[in-house]
Amino acid sequence: GALSAYRAPVQSESGKINSNSLMDPPTVSAYESIEALAEQLDIEIESKRPRINHSPQWFLTEAEELLITLEDKYNRTAAGENNIEHGWNQDELKRALAHGYRCLLEGWGRYAVTMLNSDGSNPNYGSDDESGDNREHAIKRAHELLGRLESLLSTENQSEKALLPLSQTAVVPSSCYSSVILALSVSNLPSAANAAEDLLERMMAQYSIDQSSSFFNVAFSGCIAAHAKNNDAPRAEKILNKMIDLYDNGKMGSDFVPEVRAFGTCIALWAKYSPANVRTSSDKGSQRLNKRGKMELPSYGQRMLNADRAEAILSELEGVAEVEATKDNGNFVLHATPYNIAILARVQTIAGNSGSSSKNDKYKGYKSDKKQDNEQIILHAQSILDHMEYQMGVTPDPYTYSILLNAWCQQCRPGREGEKAADYAEELLRRRIEDVDIGKIYGEFQTTQSEIWPNAKHYSSVLKAHAKTKSPGGAKKALALLSEMERRFFDANIIMDGADSNH
Repeated sequence: GALSAYRAPVQSESGKINSNSLMDPPTVSAYESIEALAEQLDIEIESKRPRINHSPQWFLTEAEELLITLEDKYNRTAAGENNIEHGWNQDELKRALAHGYRCLLEGWGRYAVTMLNSDGSNPNYGSDDESGDNREHAIKRAHELLGRLESLLSTENQSEKALLPLSQTAVVPSSCYSSVILALSVSNLPSAANAAEDLLERMMAQYSIDQSSSFFNVAFSGCIAAHAKNNDAPRAEKILNKMIDLYDNGKMGSDFVPEVRAFGTCIALWAKYSPANVRTSSDKGSQRLNKRGKMELPSYGQRMLNADRAEAILSELEGVAEVEATKDNGNFVLHATPYNIAILARVQTIAGNSGSSSKNDKYKGYKSDKKQDNEQIILHAQSILDHMEYQMGVTPDPYTYSILLNAWCQQCRPGREGEKAADYAEELLRRRIEDVDIGKIYGEFQTTQSEIWPNAKHYSSVLKAHAKTKSPGGAKKALALLSEMERRFFDANIIMDGADSNH
């Protein structure tokens, strides 16, 4: 009722509910005021709250008051009291109540997701603690109302229900499930992930498996995001695999396509996964920290597994992208971010340099007696760049090169091996320089574009790599590169200032 005056129209689901369904909205305008709605429902309502700040929470609170009265009318009618003189019979009241539950639960879910900052604070309400309580209250209330809607629409005579076609069976709209699942995905409670997965199962059990719904993609992605809040990569991947299986067998229809962000979330989770950091129901904080207030570093073996899983999921993503390309699906587009994360996951398997004296050495915390050759690890990571650019046609971004250049720089030290790593770094940099030069020739780059890269940080990484070799040859290469930068109109002062920073 009152919430309808503030909510966006809900996308309909053809084939799910016909004109006789209990979930059809009652004959009231979706944009009427609270007084008009109350009058049409023959309900007396008197608000005791001043109408100064018509915030989303104000509308929801007003709607809650109306819902209480509507529930009371329905319960009295169900108990045998006659309300026909007011123009409402039990079926009409049930339809109105179901519509009210739907409006409110989607409203609370939308409020939890969109009306709160990413850290849970609300720009319209007091302290962070109060804002966090408001968010959890909204999520809990949406979840509770969904349960009430399911109970209201359940058919007591299951044998009779089985004889009815799906179009004549009152079912909870999938938009209701997806709204609550998305709300649970922003909750700080570790138990929210289990609740989201349970709702996903209930959502799928209610619908015929060969009928598609545009809200299933959202529900799966929301469930994965809920597990991401717990740093639980295996369970998030389990949901992703279920999503891929439904896509592969085609039973959900052509509209059901796994979202790119679902793959990206799982890849990012595996890139940093450690069983010690998975949140459980006994954890109160957003993440588990060690005694020094830091996330536990995964073991060497775990990091190897993480990199393998990230690449495996990336391969699944590419498979879906290739299929969708044959369908001319312009909405499913690969970009550099998933590849960057997979490259970073592989680079993180590099063992720490025993000779490194830098307190900012990114990899010095990783120690193991079972070390692969670091050069081969970086070349493996660089092969992902080759694959994304030359086989998949995905354009790398500055971060792609930063990861690899930084990795080569970390391997540089006095001696032949260190000089070899510096040469690899410069070779990679020149690869990008050549791409830019060719692009300018063919008009792919605007010569006045200030964001054309490689940028100062990329050059700085290679300069730093040559400097760390502490050899005459390294000094000459660094000087030659610096001179080339000046010819390319780069600010040498910026480059040299950046050479001392950690990249």
